[in-house]
Amino acid sequence: MKKFSYRKPSKSELAILEKKENLDIADENHKHSFFHSKLGVFTIRTTLPNTNYHIFSIENTIKDGKPSVTIFISDNTEDQAKPQNKNYIAETSFHFDDIIHNTDNQFDISITDNINITIFNDKKNYNPSLKEGHFSPSFKGVMPTEAGGGVISRNP
Repeated sequence: MKKFSYRKPSKSELAILEKKENLDIADENHKHSFFHSKLGVFTIRTTLPNTNYHIFSIENTIKDGKPSVTIFISDNTEDQAKPQNKNYIAETSFHFDDIIHNTDNQFDISITDNINITIFNDKKNYNPSLKEGHFSPSFKGVMPTEAGGGVISRNP
């Protein structure tokens, strides 16, 4: 599965991300997170409190009929990430083909302008043996400990 790379944020990045919480997609006005429709590649950046987070799954979840991707992560603790300091910028890149498509509503990346990204953080409710939605409320009625995200746009 895909992994995060981590780095310390610069002062200027912290200023841009001041109003964001951990797990939220980095500022959309500065295009820190985006997708390249012709190559089918996604680049996602968010802040996290430590470097122990792992990506368990990346899934197409179609939210309100709009193209949506959910990234399931955990640092294997039950600690919440949102209230902690933004100590690291976590970045991952993945291809459209890396997404597990759980629905018949797979979106066409070549004609999509915006995609909803949700990042779920949870240890206790993640179950990779489930066929759909590991701890996605849209599939199994189980809410993750916390969620963040945002909307990404086509690469400028």
